Parts: sequence; C-alpha cells; structure tokens
Amino acid sequence: MGVENRKPIPKSLEKKFAATGLIICGTDAATAQVTGAEKVLTTAGHQFADDKCQPTNREKCHFERTVNGRIKEYPLDMKSLKVGGPCADGVNDWAVVKLRAPIPGVTPYEIPEEENILIEGEEIVQISGFHDNYSINGSYPRTMEICRAEHIDLKHTIAPIKHSCDTGGGSSGSAQFVTRNGKMIFVAININHQNKQSDGDDYYADTNYNGATPVSGRLLKAIRDAMKP
Repeated sequence: MGVENRKPIPKSLEKKFAATGLIICGTDAATAQVTGAEKVLTTAGHQFADDKCQPTNREKCHFERTVNGRIKEYPLDMKSLKVGGPCADGVNDWAVVKLRAPIPGVTPYEIPEEENILIEGEEIVQISGFHDNYSINGSYPRTMEICRAEHIDLKHTIAPIKHSCDTGGGSSGSAQFVTRNGKMIFVAININHQNKQSDGDDYYADTNYNGATPVSGRLLKAIRDAMKP
C-alpha cells in the first residue's frame, strides 16, 4: 500500500521463518505455515472453499517449500482438515490441516497463550510464501514486511483485523507476528484485500485495506486440538 515495503527474507532469518511455505492444490496456491506443533499447518480457509461456499481443493494437495533453490513437497493428511466454516469470511476464514510427517529442521511458529493479544495500531511482521505481484529477476520469493494492525473489530464480517501490509495472490494464509517477552508470536492470518480505489493508494479504513483473522477463538482451539498426540 503506497510505498513498497516487502522484501525477501534475509538469509540470516531463513531458519527462523523456515516454517512458512505454500499449500498447493492443483493450480491454486496459498501461504501456509507449520504452527504450534511439527505436523500442524495453518492457512486461509478460502483455499478450501469457493465463492459460493462450496468445498473445493480437498484432493491432490501438498505443502511446498523451496530449500537451497530446490522445491520440496510434503504430503498432507487431508482427513485432518478443519475449516472455519462453509463460507470463508471474516473470523471463519481459516483452515488447519496436518502433515503426514514432520519436516526436519523446521521449528513451528509459536501460538498465543491467551485470546486476542494483538493491540490495535500495533506493529506487526507478515511472512508470506509468495505474492504474485512481487518478484525479483523472475522469481517469487518468500517475503517479510513490517506493517501495522490498523483497526480491530472482531464483529467485522469481512476483515476482523484491518492491516496495512501489502498483499498479492498467494499471500492469503500468511502469518502475522507480534513480539511478546522477546518471542515472536503468531497472532493473525492474512485473508483478503478490499480496494475501492486504485492500486498503490495508502491504507484507508473504509476503502483500501487488507484483512486478517486473529489466531484466537475457534481457530486457536482447532490448532491446540491438532497439536494433541
């Protein structure tokens, strides 16, 4: 939004954010991340539901990461899939699914211990698997961006959290972090973009914003349930 703030994840932080990759279902891609436990993934719910609230992308899906320039694929246990609801909107736009096996060397992102710890106006860090509108020399790298949770309204049916992070196709499902007691905590998932103006405009609460759903409520419970042996 406005000034381009995305950048590729620096090599010094690649291990820290190794949990971020993509869920690929056919030709559809969304950012996903290992969350809470070594076999648990989180992403946006609309990866698994179409605009008519019908289930989609329930077969031939895998998790994907690029390691040392090579794409590696990891199978999913699709029987474990849980989504926020048949219609992926607002606080319902989330999904939790399990890997069939852990990924060596990947540390799961830490989830909140309490509900709704994100503070309105707070700085956040967004980590994305890729954006179809952000490339470098023809490649689409994983990115990080420092932005802000501009407005929080958990009753908002489209965007419970309005934020000023940049987004593009593929960034749905991206993890958003805050720092608490020296730790980065995964507090929200990027889910959508609302633009009633023109591309490149700054954040405006009513006409140009990106939306996220908090890692709280039913989503937090679904993650904790998936973390159980």
